[in-house]
Amino acid sequence: MVVAAIWGFASATPATASAPCWKQIVRDWSDGRIDGTYSVSCYRLALARMPEDLRVYSSAPDDIESALQRSVHHTGARTLALSRGSAQQTDSRPSSRGRLAALVGGLAAVFGAGAVIAARRARRL
Repeated sequence: MVVAAIWGFASATPATASAPCWKQIVRDWSDGRIDGTYSVSCYRLALARMPEDLRVYSSAPDDIESALQRSVHHTGARTLALSRGSAQQTDSRPSSRGRLAALVGGLAAVFGAGAVIAARRARRL
């Protein structure tokens, strides 16, 4: 029984983890076009994590951005159709503008609270 377990373990092929979706997009693009279909978040990750040499010396950013826009358009049409029914599909990640607005709002709140505290201390003196 132990020999059978060892034989089974030794003959088992190791599980190969698939590459992250953003790397799959970059590999797919390697022939100059993107043939597969990926999620919007994968396209965004590919643009954000793309190697610098591809970003500077190739058309990869433009090609991936175009594929992203096609995906957003396709996903947007599907989301609109689903929202008319009972289900709704949206990307829950905030956009970079939304994150920037949250950061600015948070900083304004911190500085505003500091100003209130300083004004109260000044009144006590």
